[in-house]
Amino acid sequence: MEYEGVYRYEPTGRGIRYESAEPFDPERSTPCVLYPDNRRALLFDPEEMKKREKIPFRPFVLAMLSPKYEIHFDNVGGTGGYGRFAFVKGAVPVFLDEFRCVTAEYENGEVRYTAQDDRISPDPVRVTFVSGRGACGLLIHVDTTDMRLGEDTKLYWLHGGVLGWQTHSPYRLEFSRDMVRGNVVSLSESHAAIRVTEERENAPNPYGLKRFTSDDGWFAKDVPILLRADGDEYSAAPPDALRFFRPGQTVSGSGFGCGSDSGSDYGVGREVPDAVACAKLPTGCVCCAAVGIGSAIREEPLDALFSAVRESNRAVAGRLTVKTGDPAFDGAVAAGAFPTDGVFGDNVFLHGNLSWREGYQGWRVAYGPLAYGMFREAAAHFKNHFVHTRITEGPDRGGFNGTIEDARPDAVAFYNMHQTFLHQARRYWEYTGDKAFAAELLPIVEGAIERDLRRLRPGKELLLENCLNTWISDHHWAIMGQCTQGSAYLYNLMTLAAGLEEDPERKAYWMRQADVVKSDLNRVLWQKRKGVFAYARDLRGNGLIHDEPELADIYHPAELGVADPIRTFEMLDWAEANLDWVRTDNGGKMCRSSRWHPNGGDLYSHSIYELNGGEELNLALAYQQIGLAEPAYEIFKFVYMSLYGGRDPGIPNFDYDTGRVRGGPHLYTHTALNLPCHLSVNGTGRMNPLFGDTIGMFGREVFEGILGIHPPSRTE
Repeated sequence: MEYEGVYRYEPTGRGIRYESAEPFDPERSTPCVLYPDNRRALLFDPEEMKKREKIPFRPFVLAMLSPKYEIHFDNVGGTGGYGRFAFVKGAVPVFLDEFRCVTAEYENGEVRYTAQDDRISPDPVRVTFVSGRGACGLLIHVDTTDMRLGEDTKLYWLHGGVLGWQTHSPYRLEFSRDMVRGNVVSLSESHAAIRVTEERENAPNPYGLKRFTSDDGWFAKDVPILLRADGDEYSAAPPDALRFFRPGQTVSGSGFGCGSDSGSDYGVGREVPDAVACAKLPTGCVCCAAVGIGSAIREEPLDALFSAVRESNRAVAGRLTVKTGDPAFDGAVAAGAFPTDGVFGDNVFLHGNLSWREGYQGWRVAYGPLAYGMFREAAAHFKNHFVHTRITEGPDRGGFNGTIEDARPDAVAFYNMHQTFLHQARRYWEYTGDKAFAAELLPIVEGAIERDLRRLRPGKELLLENCLNTWISDHHWAIMGQCTQGSAYLYNLMTLAAGLEEDPERKAYWMRQADVVKSDLNRVLWQKRKGVFAYARDLRGNGLIHDEPELADIYHPAELGVADPIRTFEMLDWAEANLDWVRTDNGGKMCRSSRWHPNGGDLYSHSIYELNGGEELNLALAYQQIGLAEPAYEIFKFVYMSLYGGRDPGIPNFDYDTGRVRGGPHLYTHTALNLPCHLSVNGTGRMNPLFGDTIGMFGREVFEGILGIHPPSRTE
């Protein structure tokens, strides 16, 4: 089947450019995520801040590939909203996101649009979005200087809707309705109204107009969102201003493009005229506008604030700068600075920037910020978890809570993320040489070792079982078996304790213990003929060796020093010969995580048979450890396809894994600035966009893998 190309993706040295020559392109709802500053002083007074040591997480803005946006302040109760721009020529409104020709550029942390439509003018309008660092919101720059407009043409900016947001729910684009394009905005002179049609009443709807609330006092309520344009202020109404209608009741609006809606298809209609602010913007000039929360938006001149925000973002883009002559690689490194910056949620790194916006302890989220030089944020991340999520009472003392929101001293460790979390803390210490941090870290490491041996050691050897301890690990339940991954992490903890310890006798003790772990692991689980570690040895029944490894049984022994270079080469050779590899048209390649069954028909099974960005980048590092740069870079190219859309243009409903066309747009398969949790076989994002695990490994792979820059080892 042939498809007409609509969108063109082009990497640049500082980011990404997108071009469209078709109106009403469904791909224009693809988001580029912007991250406002997260300083709590802008939101809370000092007394309130004392109550919020663990929360809040920073807000974010979803800017689309055309001039419209969604903005979420999940740290102030879930309130948010969306905005659009419209020209009204005579009596006919035309929204900028529906202009016939649109070019969007994501560079240096800002989205720049050039939009042109002969229905309004032969000349383009230029709009720029930047995240409001210091303003907790969005700064907007509108340039109509070169437009030839009739006297009857007016420009409006509308903001409203007040979206619901749940911090716990994964924001999965393929299952959510487009909260901007799908709503109807009516214009009549300076009046605006937005009508939202919800799902049918009995359908599950986790993305409805609903506020996230909490009883623990960590979330502020009803904080007003301020809008400014040309010196005027407009306050967006809180969610209580919404008016609800019964199923089947007619909902009517005023002005153009609204009409009436019986609601027969969906059951419920909701009209929100009181939650809309409408500003008439001047034309023939450059105008600044802002929406958000904070003193800067209230008090500073918007043009000066816009310039300051732009400079701040360029500093973020310059944290790690490379010039290789390959615009795709250089642009990926610059663009990757922003999800890395955005993953810091005011006190800890988040599990995901868009989905799973929670303060989980780990997986691999902190590696990337360390590579990009975010040492201040990394120190806060580790120390806040040391204080808040460490378990000091009960059977799991010495372990950690999974998330900072659920922290309590007598918790049970559901996820054993501390094993990889403490390896990231080790990397921070190796990068910085912070002696005070080392003194604080040592008793925590010793407590974690004691806890793991008490809770996860099933036999007489110094070997641990896997129990929800590494990504991908959701099938790593306790099986009373001696496992490769958990044991490799035990070895890492013991060598870390030896490196942190200043007493010679204690240092020697921990090295002896580490040597026992390494010896037991190689003796019990190394498969000489296969040249790879087994997944586990069962200690029940016939005591069988589970000889089929997964990717983490390869890269963790290499990464953590259990496998020497020869054995690392053997393991990678086994992976190339036995795992299922797929390739992309940019020369990238990636392998499935295992050959385990059942796996859902050789398509995708979570934690069993999948393509995962963080895992693959960890595998690339294993190649680079022994000097195999070319196959590692092929893996990296597969992953960064997700930053650039990585798809054949014009196939918005094509499922690359099944080879079939589906009914609705596959928005998540070409999400800009993605770095997702799960990938499709063409290198694009499958689900969980902007996931902290892949974001963390992206920066580490660039810095430590491709560039070969490593912190000094302080354990030798």
